[in-house]
Amino acid sequence: MRFRYLLVTQPIGEFYLTAIPAEFLVDRVEILSRTTKPEDKENVQREYSGARLKEISQYVEDPDATFPTSIIIASSSNVIKVTEDQLEVPDSGTFGEVIDGQHRLRGLQLARGRLRDFTLPVVFMMDLEPYERAYVFSIINSKQTPVGKSLIYDLFGLSNVRSPQRSCHEIARAMNSDVNGPLFRSIKMLGRKESGTEFLTQGSFAQYLLMLISRNPSQDLLDLKKGIPLKDDPLKPFRKYWIANRDNVIHSVLRSYFSAVASIFKREWDADPKENFIIRRTVGFSALMKSLYLIWPSVEKSGRADKEFFMEMVAQFLEHARANGQNLTTAEFSSSEGVANSLARLFVPAPPNWENHGEITESELLQLDPEPS
Repeated sequence: MRFRYLLVTQPIGEFYLTAIPAEFLVDRVEILSRTTKPEDKENVQREYSGARLKEISQYVEDPDATFPTSIIIASSSNVIKVTEDQLEVPDSGTFGEVIDGQHRLRGLQLARGRLRDFTLPVVFMMDLEPYERAYVFSIINSKQTPVGKSLIYDLFGLSNVRSPQRSCHEIARAMNSDVNGPLFRSIKMLGRKESGTEFLTQGSFAQYLLMLISRNPSQDLLDLKKGIPLKDDPLKPFRKYWIANRDNVIHSVLRSYFSAVASIFKREWDADPKENFIIRRTVGFSALMKSLYLIWPSVEKSGRADKEFFMEMVAQFLEHARANGQNLTTAEFSSSEGVANSLARLFVPAPPNWENHGEITESELLQLDPEPS
């Protein structure tokens, strides 16, 4: 098969940019992982991530799915013939080794029903020595700067499609700009400090809120695009409100809850950051969101979610902490999700039973931990 190409010249040498149908490409290239075995000593690829493959295969189903960056393949001039304006690729057998793009290709393999929808940009680098393949791989994967979670959630605000991520962004913005609210100027929008009073990144706020809305936000977004009805989840307190397009209710609950926290933990909430109280730190916010999760059956049973109701509940948080002789400072609590879980259990040592479920176990509480930023 022949493909037209663009010749690219850079200090490392010449390479060839082309476009190849995914269904022709995915089974015709080798993905060679580096292991401790002697026969793998010249391979450059890392072991693939099963979670990443699942994520990509799910993403392929998105009506707006796109893979605009190039798959980079090392090949040989003995295998691929380069003419004046075309690459001649063999019709059978493998014709190259993947240097970059293994997860995209493996993910597409898992979603074969959509292969014909994709033509992939491909860069062929010819006749590279093993050390050159290793150099290209290492440069690609060591020089990339991850995009901050705060920016990612903020960009969801530009979408014209409703999604859990967009709702979390909008609620974060509303809470941060509410002059009379408990989190006024407390969230680092886009991850940046503007007034000096922020203690929580927009990304962290959104992540912890997201865990009370959805088990799989990407699937929710995909289902909305496809017009598939969303299902409620009894173990996600805010989900039914989000599905009903009532983000204002979620905002109101959070405003009442954190207003109660600010009142009950007034000393810790209003203290100078140098006093090292953890309530106004990420680990404290995490613990408070998990505590809200633990007490949610009481909220639903009462039919109330106003500040006065939360004052009663949060007062018990403080009582339990004092009964255990705990000072809520960094001297006694480090910053980790495990510590946040322990702190939530300190605040709510005997959480109410969830209807048709029972008491939330430690392993289920751990499932509320966000992915690392």
